[in-house]
Formats: sequence, structure tokens, C-alpha cells
Amino acid sequence: MAKPTMTRRSWSAAEDEYIRTHIGVEFFSTMAIALNRTHNAVKYRAAMLGVRRYSTAPHPARFWELVIKTEGCWWWMGNHTSEGYGSYWRNGRQLLAHRLAYKMEIGPIPEGLVLDHLCRNPSCVNPAHLQPVTQRINTRRGIGPTAINAAKTHCYRGHEFNALNTYTDKTGRRHCRPCQNLRNRARRSALLDSEVAR
Repeated sequence: MAKPTMTRRSWSAAEDEYIRTHIGVEFFSTMAIALNRTHNAVKYRAAMLGVRRYSTAPHPARFWELVIKTEGCWWWMGNHTSEGYGSYWRNGRQLLAHRLAYKMEIGPIPEGLVLDHLCRNPSCVNPAHLQPVTQRINTRRGIGPTAINAAKTHCYRGHEFNALNTYTDKTGRRHCRPCQNLRNRARRSALLDSEVAR
């Protein structure tokens, strides 16, 4: 039995015009949705029409062509890292788009500091939404395990973390003194029981 062949309807002049006018501003997948086509089909058609995905403009103009400015976030429409941050190639080097936008609009990032997205949108390149902070502050403001544990005010048994009943080990982790005392008592009791049983 022969495999069924898929027939594709031909591209209309309106679709070709849409591709020509929107290729530098939107992702191919967005255009594919608008044209009711697959991502690769739009990409292929754009190549057939001779439309370049990437601008040949000089650096600052090329960078800002990939940004859509709204009242809030400025959306990076170029490539992204696996963490969702915008990435931009310049002089053979991959740069983070939000850092480059900050340097172009505000100035150099102070040494030893990183940029924190106050809007919590890693794709945003709006310098008003970026604040230079230490790596420690940036991590604590985040939503990862380190930030979650740093925000805890009580241990899992309900003891409050305060100066009297909390100690920090050499790795920087907090420990509850009452819980440690309970563990030590249980261990000593188990040792005594095992000696008595001999």
C-alpha cells in the first residue's frame, strides 16, 4: 500500500507580502500561526523569496530592530538562551541582550555586579527594568531553591530561625539548634541502648 501524499495549497500573494513585511519583527512560528502553516514551511518560503531573517544593518540599528518596545517590557525577538535570556551575536561573540541594552542606554555595569530583572521577565531588555545588584541579592530575589530556603522563617518542626537557636555551618547553610539537640539526644540514646543490649 502506497503512502498517502500530502498536497499543499499554493502560497498567495498576500501571504508572500506578509512574510516580506514581518520577517524582521516576529518569529517564524508567529507568522506560521497567522498563515495557518508550519514553522518550517514559512521559514522555507522566506528563503525562497530571498528574505533575510537577519539584518545587515550596522550594530546599534541591527540590535534595536530585534526589540519590540511596549509600555512595560521591551521584548527581545532574536535568539534566546536555554534560560530564556535574549542572546545577540556581535563580532563573533554571543552576548546577553539585556546586558548590551543596559550598556548602550545607561552605561557600563559596575564591576562585581549582575543585572537583576525587576520585572522577572528574562526576555526583557528595558533598562528601566534592570538593576545592578550582587549575585547574592539576585539569587535571593529569584524563585529557585536558594531563594525559597532563604525566605523560610521556621524550620520544618516549627522552630523560629533567630540568633539564639540558629547556627550557620562553614558552607553557609542554616541549622536549627533545638532540632540538632533532638538528633543528638536520639543518637546518644541509641548508642546507650546498643551498649546495654551487649
